[in-house]
Amino acid sequence: MKVTVGSVVNKHKVLGNSKLLRRKNSDGYTVHKWNNIYITPDLTKEERDINTELRKELERKKKATNNANLVIFRGKIVERKDISGQSIMTNTASGVESGGSGQTANFRP
Repeated sequence: MKVTVGSVVNKHKVLGNSKLLRRKNSDGYTVHKWNNIYITPDLTKEERDINTELRKELERKKKATNNANLVIFRGKIVERKDISGQSIMTNTASGVESGGSGQTANFRP
């Protein structure tokens, strides 16, 4: 489905709030009925191809380095950081995270 909004400001509001479609409960499970809905900006064929290759590269790097904190940010693969700028380190065997204050980390590359 394609939606057209009246201004760039409204476009940014819609795209910025799209993450709210996938709310999770305290156990980490998605509880919202729109959890399979994704909103993305309109992209050219070339931009879609570049994004597809970037996502494939991200998955390869995650598997090769065993680092789940790699993300795509502004067209580059970077490591997610907490609000103080420290890298978030995850102990994947126990599921314990360190490097933050126990709150959801803001992304700052």
